Amino acid sequence: VSVLGVTVNRELAARVLERPDLADPDAWATGFGDVFVTDGDDVRFAHDLIRVAAYEGLAVRRRRAVHARAVDVLEGWGADAPLSDPVSALAFHAAGAGDAERTVRWSGQAADTALTTGATAVAIGLYEAVADAQRQLHAAPAARVATLRQLARAAERAGRPDTGLDALVRATRLADPPTRGEVAVDRARLLA
Repeated sequence: VSVLGVTVNRELAARVLERPDLADPDAWATGFGDVFVTDGDDVRFAHDLIRVAAYEGLAVRRRRAVHARAVDVLEGWGADAPLSDPVSALAFHAAGAGDAERTVRWSGQAADTALTTGATAVAIGLYEAVADAQRQLHAAPAARVATLRQLARAAERAGRPDTGLDALVRATRLADPPTRGEVAVDRARLLA
């Protein structure tokens, strides 16, 4: 459960962990005692230190498996998933599962949303995850350049020019000649 967050929808936990009994609020009190507090359709850890200890106590392989299962469940659930921001949850779990393809998809969408809403620090982290996943996948240079330019835009808006310049240096190495000119304009804007 610790892989799913501090507060977890009971039905989501039941599906991800393949334990139908966890949809019932009484199962949490009976099975876990005071570790969780039931709040409507959700349960939350009584204290975040308990969640951290439980998470750290899981083997890395088990954590990745639960993250991967969470992505499977959430993708299957679709728009009706009981989360306020399913795309961000999918991005988080795809990265936690070490699934580069899904990280590109979901973190890319979440990064674009974060940038649009002004959450630039979040966007930076997500674009960095996408860039790393694209590198692992040996994605087309044009796609990698586009991600690095978006990362630079997020860094510019966040007031982190060093991060932006680093992204643009990497983009320049990958770009074709016409795109290098566009990256140079991005760099000049960042330095202005």
